[in-house]
Amino acid sequence: RPPPHRQEQAADTEVDIDPTRKRSVRGKPPRIRHRNKGPLGYVDCYVDDFMALVQGSKRRRRRVRRVLFHCIDRVFRAPDDKDDEWAKDKISLKKLLKGDGALTTLKIILGWLVDTVAGTIELPPH
Repeated sequence: RPPPHRQEQAADTEVDIDPTRKRSVRGKPPRIRHRNKGPLGYVDCYVDDFMALVQGSKRRRRRVRRVLFHCIDRVFRAPDDKDDEWAKDKISLKKLLKGDGALTTLKIILGWLVDTVAGTIELPPH
């Protein structure tokens, strides 16, 4: 089990993307020919943006995010006491507080509004 991360509480911040949007209605499930043994988890990186897609319980989602955060710290070195005041954390606290770290079913990813409950992708409201 990965230990709790220093920015985990900030990553739990959820922001309502579109308050006027109705709650998503679950679509027809896809036909699955081969079942996997458990829920899926996938993390991808585009330049400096990480995207995590995770199925399963809240505990499992938290674990995948912790692993991702600790991996980022291992690659880019977490800030410590020896750093000067201008050194920034590689995991942006500003973005986490805007809701970018929350694992929710409705998310804007690379300019697209992805709704995993309804199974849709659309342009977000402007």
